[in-house]
Amino acid sequence: MNLTRPLSKNLVSTNAPNLRHERTDEGTHAATVEIGRKSEVEGPARAQRVIIGEHAHAESIYGKEVLLRTGAEAENVYGERITIDSHCHINSVIWYADELRLGEGVSLAKDP
Repeated sequence: MNLTRPLSKNLVSTNAPNLRHERTDEGTHAATVEIGRKSEVEGPARAQRVIIGEHAHAESIYGKEVLLRTGAEAENVYGERITIDSHCHINSVIWYADELRLGEGVSLAKDP
């Protein structure tokens, strides 16, 4: 994750060259959270802006602005403005307050 400050004592960045999986029980809190391409993060991610990279996986996402890039997957997504690029998968719940934009071939387990 590219963060404006560390999220927890054991979570710093998923964009490190060899890091592909990170687990945090307490979750992540920052102004901006970015989960790198093909990375996986377990635990909630909370930020003003959350970006899930291409083919990355995240558990629960909470943000004012949320972007899932092509092929990303998430269990739950909660946000004011959510953009989901093509071929992404939401496996459980999606909730939005203002705007939801869906790309081609997006798979939603439940209607928003």
